Amino acid sequence: MSDAADLDPLQVARHDWQAWLSLEKRFAANTLLAYGSDVDAFLGFLVSHTGAPLKLIDLAQLKASDVRGYLAKRRLS
Repeated sequence: MSDAADLDPLQVARHDWQAWLSLEKRFAANTLLAYGSDVDAFLGFLVSHTGAPLKLIDLAQLKASDVRGYLAKRRLS
């Protein structure tokens, strides 16, 4: 069994966000899957874009150019 200190704060935040969407906002299962897929794609882009493992604090330091880079990559794919 894992200790809570071993959990990745980014994954905890992602899980909590999806739980909030499900329990509080009552989003449909397909919506949760779509949102989760989009977030996973964006986080994956950030890892390849920065060349380093992503931390929760990194999300607070994102710039508009990071988001534009992701959107441009998606458009070209």
